[in-house]
Amino acid sequence: MPLFDTFHLEGANIYLWMLNETLDELVSACRNKGITPDDDAFTCKSVNRIREKIAERLLLQEIFHDNIRLNHDTNGAPVIDIPDTSLSISHTAGWLCIATTNGACKMGIDIEVFDKQVLRVRQKFLNADELDWIPADDLTANLMAWTAKEAIYKANSTRGTSLSGDIALDCFMPINDMATKYKGHVSGVHCSFAITSECRNNFILSLAFTVEKQ
Repeated sequence: MPLFDTFHLEGANIYLWMLNETLDELVSACRNKGITPDDDAFTCKSVNRIREKIAERLLLQEIFHDNIRLNHDTNGAPVIDIPDTSLSISHTAGWLCIATTNGACKMGIDIEVFDKQVLRVRQKFLNADELDWIPADDLTANLMAWTAKEAIYKANSTRGTSLSGDIALDCFMPINDMATKYKGHVSGVHCSFAITSECRNNFILSLAFTVEKQ
């Protein structure tokens, strides 16, 4: 399996895989590494989703050099049986991204390819203030906001949180070829979320960490 990129971002290790392999190739890779895919992988109706779930196991083995089984907590967040290790997972259009970090801090990551579809659905994830200051035709800014809110949703790990109604972002200005840093907030949560967003290749990646409010 070819890792596309590995890098460090704000205390997290980020692993990217450009998932070009067929299902048969992924199953064969598991067999060669002595990995048994999770039972629920083959219950998925979509072949692409099966490929993603098998690829998760393969990438975890690549990261930790062990046959790591992926579980999920009551909120659906991914967990592994390694002390003081948190992780977050995201997929988009053939990309698999896994972020890991040491310690108990909450973290979430999201990756999305550039697609103008986000401009047509921005009312679903932006609140009224954000609709005013994020230009309706700015694909980068809208996609950055979407990935940031998805990353915060994962870091907050509470089912039912509304992207538009409960999660708010501080104003930001995307910077070409540089990380953009800003904050987000969730209604009723006594902490804020430090966000770092980067444009890489044909996608935007956003990482969110919990931080204590001052």
